[in-house]
Amino acid sequence: MFVKRIGNPRGDKQLWMLMGGPGAAGAGDEGNASAFADADPNLVVYLPDHRGTGRSTRLGCPVQEAAGSPAGLTITADEWPACLVAIDAVWGSALDHLGTSEAARDVGWLVQELRGTQAVHVFGSSYGTYWGHRYLQIHPDQPDSLSLLGIAPPGFDFTVFTEQYDEAGRRFMDRCSSDPFCASRLGPDARAVTEAVMNQVDAGLCPGALAAGLDRATLKLYFSALLSWSGPQRAFIPAIVYRLARCSAADVAALQAAAPQMADPLSGLLGDPLFSAALNQHVSLSEMWHPPVPTLEQAQQAAADAIFGLGSTEGRVLLSPTWPTYPHDEFVLNYAQSDVPMLMMVGEFDPNSPIELGEDFATHFGGIHQHFLEIPDGNHGFHSPTAQGYGCAINVMFNFIQDPTGPLLDCMDDVVPIAFEGSAGMAQGLFGTQDLYD
Repeated sequence: MFVKRIGNPRGDKQLWMLMGGPGAAGAGDEGNASAFADADPNLVVYLPDHRGTGRSTRLGCPVQEAAGSPAGLTITADEWPACLVAIDAVWGSALDHLGTSEAARDVGWLVQELRGTQAVHVFGSSYGTYWGHRYLQIHPDQPDSLSLLGIAPPGFDFTVFTEQYDEAGRRFMDRCSSDPFCASRLGPDARAVTEAVMNQVDAGLCPGALAAGLDRATLKLYFSALLSWSGPQRAFIPAIVYRLARCSAADVAALQAAAPQMADPLSGLLGDPLFSAALNQHVSLSEMWHPPVPTLEQAQQAAADAIFGLGSTEGRVLLSPTWPTYPHDEFVLNYAQSDVPMLMMVGEFDPNSPIELGEDFATHFGGIHQHFLEIPDGNHGFHSPTAQGYGCAINVMFNFIQDPTGPLLDCMDDVVPIAFEGSAGMAQGLFGTQDLYD
């Protein structure tokens, strides 16, 4: 069990940061952890690697993830059968102990051993919210407070992930339609324009862009990565759609200049040697995969119809019949019973953890110090810039850690709306032009 400590271990507060995935290691939170510790000299931050990830006895397939394998660290569909044989040979029935509940008990044990007299705050993001909530189910009275960002509630279901992701993206295009500038470029129904462009791009809507590799699959993956993890760069989506539809000589030159940057948007995640794709599948297929499970044909059709999406459902459909899943325990599909102060936050256009799931989760926690916040124009993270120059959501959380029973920092109304026109620097970086649209 690997844990990294940042900050002052002799301070009066602990912050435990639980990363997502499933499969991501705690190192992904180091930047925020350092910022929190620098801002509060009495805070110590702990970054645990979930069982099976990072440096906590990572679950992996050495041959299939080797540098010389067909896709390097990425495990292809053809490699998974041999990978499963290798995993079973090493782990056998011990795979049953690499689930969320065991990882939650690890956190509980670590807190018990390390807290002393310190106040304990637990934070989870993405799958880390699922992990953090499971910890609260098992230890409802242990932490002093809990905060969650990008909520994956009990019952989170990867069988419908494609449809949920796509709908969040389409709602983002509706946001474009409600913005005067964006509507001046894509009109009153940007959702329909985007769908029409995506449906025609492989048929040669803009031949020069298609020749540069900007087919539907590439565009969809790039748009999806922007939607999830980017802030102002999400303005690239309507700009690219607009240029594809117009397809002037200048547009083709701009799109060709952008094509190399759009080719592999997930390389930072999938190329992380601490990330465990095997643990991702193990947890997902064991307790985040609920009937009715789509057939392969249904999953493929849903992916074909989507204009946003990461393409993960089809792969899980293929793996699910043979994956050695662990059994559900009493915590799966149920909610914690706890009055612990809680901060729950979801981005308005978060495709990974749609806002509807967060709203439903919040109905189960109505305590006096349990708060639900929607981040305006938010993504799958803290992105919430204000005119004053600070990030609203991350500062709300920081202030909540300082005083979980006090009033929340009131800044959501100060969040600056996304600027669909972008900036000259953004245009230069993507297209080599001075303007995103011209």
